Amino acid sequence: MKLSNDEKNLIADHVAVFAMKMILSAGSSEDQIHSELDHFYQFLCGAFEAAKRDARREAMTTTTN
Repeated sequence: MKLSNDEKNLIADHVAVFAMKMILSAGSSEDQIHSELDHFYQFLCGAFEAAKRDARREAMTTTTN
């Protein structure tokens, strides 16, 4: 199952914001940098969890048809 253009744009936006924050936080404290990394990590985990749920749902639909 491919991502829609809206989904691709959402991911691209989050990656761009993350990259910008990491560049801007280069002079920040280590805690601030870790906070940004953790925030982005949570976003990626959420995206992968949603993909996993969708894959399971699709597999169940396919096997019951």
